[in-house]
Amino acid sequence: MIRRINKDGVSSFKRALEILSSLLLVAAVIFTAYVMINTARGHAVSIFGNYTLKVVTGSMEPTIMTGDFIIVHKAQPSELGVNDIITFYSDDPETKDLLITHRIIGIKEDGTYITKGDANNIEDHVAARPERVLGKYVRKARYLGLISSFADTRKLILLLVIIPMLVISVFEVKSLAAVWKKVRQDAGSELTEEQIRQQEIDRIKKLAVEEYMKKENEKETEELEATEVVEEEVKESDGEEERDS
Repeated sequence: MIRRINKDGVSSFKRALEILSSLLLVAAVIFTAYVMINTARGHAVSIFGNYTLKVVTGSMEPTIMTGDFIIVHKAQPSELGVNDIITFYSDDPETKDLLITHRIIGIKEDGTYITKGDANNIEDHVAARPERVLGKYVRKARYLGLISSFADTRKLILLLVIIPMLVISVFEVKSLAAVWKKVRQDAGSELTEEQIRQQEIDRIKKLAVEEYMKKENEKETEELEATEVVEEEVKESDGEEERDS
């Protein structure tokens, strides 16, 4: 009984892990799709205090390539200095309110940042104000970059939908296999119990037959003894008659 409880407990735990893995996988797919859709629209997605966005121009090549997804960490003005790469909302009329990722090449007395793209020959026309800075460039989000390399819509569907569904199907097949195995084990246990019951019935029958035979033998013995007694009495009676004659 204890062994069976332990097995059931392990099976339930494994099932819970499989369900949790499936839920995490689905959540990861949904989250990835959400990030890619919003960054494609030019928005920065906030994730645990950091921002993720997609670079759409080559102004920072070769440091940051066109199409790269980058992670930007929130930073205070005191944390920023010359040579840092920052992402900010532009005040340039030509790119007004668009997100720009450039390198700081100088800081003015009023605290604004002189910025320039590594691939550009000249600095930006309008300095970046501290309050317009989104944050400091940390690193590339290579996972999102890998997914974005599937430019073909069919390939993207394959990666984000079909493959996760296949993984979930594998988990379900494993679960069904485990259930089928348990059913077979239970069936085997019931068969064994049936055999045990049959053996007990056979044992009782055997005892009953033995008891019957024992009583029959005792009865025959008693009858035989009674017959011998009668014969002995008859012989004695015949002997007395002969002596009298």
